[in-house]
Amino acid sequence: MTITKIRKGTKKWGLIQSAKLVTDQYAKAGMKLTLRQIYYRLVAAEVIPNVKASYQSLGKALTDARKNRIIDPEVFEDRTRTSEMETDNVYVMESMWKSWIEDLENKVNGYEIDRWAWQRNKVFVVLEKQALQSVFAAMCDKLGVTLIVNRGYNSYTQIYEIAKQIKEKAMKEVPRNAKNMVFLTFGDHDPSGRDIMRNFQQQLNDEEIYGRFKHCSLTLEQIEQYDLPPAYVKREDARAKKFIREFGDAMVELDALEPAVLQQLVKDEVDKFFDFDAYNDDILTHQKTHLKYFKSQFYDSGIKNTIDEAKKEEED
Repeated sequence: MTITKIRKGTKKWGLIQSAKLVTDQYAKAGMKLTLRQIYYRLVAAEVIPNVKASYQSLGKALTDARKNRIIDPEVFEDRTRTSEMETDNVYVMESMWKSWIEDLENKVNGYEIDRWAWQRNKVFVVLEKQALQSVFAAMCDKLGVTLIVNRGYNSYTQIYEIAKQIKEKAMKEVPRNAKNMVFLTFGDHDPSGRDIMRNFQQQLNDEEIYGRFKHCSLTLEQIEQYDLPPAYVKREDARAKKFIREFGDAMVELDALEPAVLQQLVKDEVDKFFDFDAYNDDILTHQKTHLKYFKSQFYDSGIKNTIDEAKKEEED
């Protein structure tokens, strides 16, 4: 591997140190990030201009910084490329059951109840940017909502699979009295970002999936509130005319918002469709009772005895 040495005090060194402040912030929050996310953080901080040459220079500098271990390569992720590694599955009966039992006991003792089980709304968060998937997934998991990563304009095969999964989740997870499906959309404030979400809604409607679609971010209000640096719409873009007529010619990518801000936006929007009174009513007590009964009938009288017998036979 060829490693280019980086001299302190150079322009490149200064750029890397500015980027390191960003990567350290992500690392402390337990998040990975992409080159594009670092780029927009530095543009927002006015460290570099929002031009293609800056993005290319930053990419080369950060490659050298990681090779020299000035920046930890572990904080980066590249969602445009994936690789798979096969591993052997080793099943050990006792450890497998113990893990399952501990999980069950944690649910009983910690009163972990499906927070959406008795809600009238079924909420989906729809993200246009695959590069931000890990940032959104962390908050969606915490809130118990489904994240849909909408990678540009979907083919029919892709939208069919997405629609099938939505229908399966709606039938399996939503109680019979729940009728409202809500799709909260997050994407770039540019001609393509806006049109991709419009197209996504139309494709779901074609598959007979209807609901409330709410565009949550990025909005003009958020661009102004967080003082995000804009680029400008290329007028030769086929979707530019409609976008400019409605929003003006400034455009900003969703990556320009800090991860913590994005996660808070997701939480705030999801909470608007969550009935906290329903969550705290008597049904929680009933569910806890049922879980304890299941544990006593299934584990205490069944699985535990099976494990004990297996241990005894092994000792003999």
